[in-house]
Amino acid sequence: MSHSQRASTIYTLRDYERDLSCKTTLQLVDVLRTKLVLGHYKATIIPEVDALVRKDLMSTLMLLIDGPNTRVPINRKLPPELLRVIFDHVRLQPCKRGTPGTSIWDPVVVRLDWLIRASHVCRYWRTIIVDDPALWNRIDDPRRHLMFVSVPVERARMMPLAISIKGEPTPPMRALLEGSKPVREIRYDGISVSLSQKHLQRQAPFLENLSLTGTPGRTAPGHARRPSGGYPVQIFRGYTPNLHRLALESLNWLPTLQMSSLTHLCITDCYGRTLLQRILSLLSVSQNLTDLVLVDRGDVLHSEGLQLATPVHPRHLERLVFKNMSSAGVTLFLTRVRLKPETSVRLVDVRPLSRHLLEQLSRLELKEGITKLFIKGSGTRRTVVGEGPSTGILIDHFVAENEDWGTALPRILPMDKLRELHVTLRDSPALFASTPTAMFDFLHQAPALERIYVDTEGLISLLDALECCGRGKTPKLACPDLVLHVQMPCRGSGSSTALIQSFATRQTNLGIRRLVAEYCPGCQGVPCTRPWFSRDIQVNFESVTSTPKSRMGHEWRMLRTDWPAC
Repeated sequence: MSHSQRASTIYTLRDYERDLSCKTTLQLVDVLRTKLVLGHYKATIIPEVDALVRKDLMSTLMLLIDGPNTRVPINRKLPPELLRVIFDHVRLQPCKRGTPGTSIWDPVVVRLDWLIRASHVCRYWRTIIVDDPALWNRIDDPRRHLMFVSVPVERARMMPLAISIKGEPTPPMRALLEGSKPVREIRYDGISVSLSQKHLQRQAPFLENLSLTGTPGRTAPGHARRPSGGYPVQIFRGYTPNLHRLALESLNWLPTLQMSSLTHLCITDCYGRTLLQRILSLLSVSQNLTDLVLVDRGDVLHSEGLQLATPVHPRHLERLVFKNMSSAGVTLFLTRVRLKPETSVRLVDVRPLSRHLLEQLSRLELKEGITKLFIKGSGTRRTVVGEGPSTGILIDHFVAENEDWGTALPRILPMDKLRELHVTLRDSPALFASTPTAMFDFLHQAPALERIYVDTEGLISLLDALECCGRGKTPKLACPDLVLHVQMPCRGSGSSTALIQSFATRQTNLGIRRLVAEYCPGCQGVPCTRPWFSRDIQVNFESVTSTPKSRMGHEWRMLRTDWPAC
């Protein structure tokens, strides 16, 4: 072999380092272990080789320390702005609304410990995390660790803070409340009148969100605790010019503060003397209020009564939510406020709906704009959505008192203006089994109805209603030229066609003239064929057509609305 050939096959130190850089961390550890074993046999290694081994040991150690971080693409390819967004999602963990210690407006759990762990991964990550004040602007100290207060305060610099306090504040928290640091949000659990007068007496020009939670009373209906509260308590010296969201829970007193900029108000299970009068007083001074949520599990509003004569008129109110209240409490509140026609109302677990409440809902001006109705079954719950171009009413768990839905719903709807009815019973096919003829009772009072949209389970309910009416006694609908839209499932079109055929032969006296089958246009790359209808189906309608249904479904503004505290 010539000298040039031997030179071309020499394995240099650079080649060795290149091979090491291609190894994984575990492989590098094995190489290091092997080199350490060789180091024990110094007597058999000449000094020159021993120096080379030590150099290789140091290079291997450096590869173990710096190699993985330099080769990870996330460090070099992702910009710092995107990493900041990732770290923000690491520290803020979304949770279910109503989780203790979280805000009803922004239900997240602050995990500063996870953020600190991420800052220990490498120097690059630590520089981004430590140097960004926006990542340290939330301070939540449920276990009262001083490090979780002092470290964020130092790193947030002059960034407005969001702090969470429980009971008597720790000295660092007390320093925040009494110092000059800007605070944009305060959540105070276990607050009392004495604590508020002790720690919430400094002006708060930067405060935007405030949540106060006191001691809950008994929540059994009609037996709520009524101590000698009810008097106003001024906090922040009445100076909160930028306060936008206010949540009060389980308080026997309501705070007095500046509410000229308030847009969201949530009052949950508060109690005390003249509670309703104090709530209406808050509404009267909140001229820019857009969202109002009332929760009253103890039925305090109804049992307290009211002597105020003049109703309150919230001029900018857009969304009103009643949750876990009695029909009497909702009725009493609606008699004391004047809602504008554009206000949307939602009732959550207000049941049973009494006759007086249905009559009060029928007097609301918002009902005049409702043109379409959606009835959806979820297990044993019936959700009702009445919607117009700019207003609507949504009732979760619709249960009327001593009355079926077919006669109760027309009380709160403008039946002469109703144009569309949507019925979806996919999740509860037997929801109408106890009241099969209620659908016909409802349709008899809708002379302007133009279209009915049903899924296959809804069509089965119509068939059951026809069976209950008996042959020869099928009632004729009050709405002429009605179009029936049947939403056919992605699979099982043969059974759906048989169901439509059975309905077609039974509905001749109803007056349904046109049938539209909405079939799946294809999903997961599998095309769906247009359904074919036999002669037996076509002879019972003036027209039978098929059309692919929209992938997005029908748009319902009331279901897409970001309802507060729901």
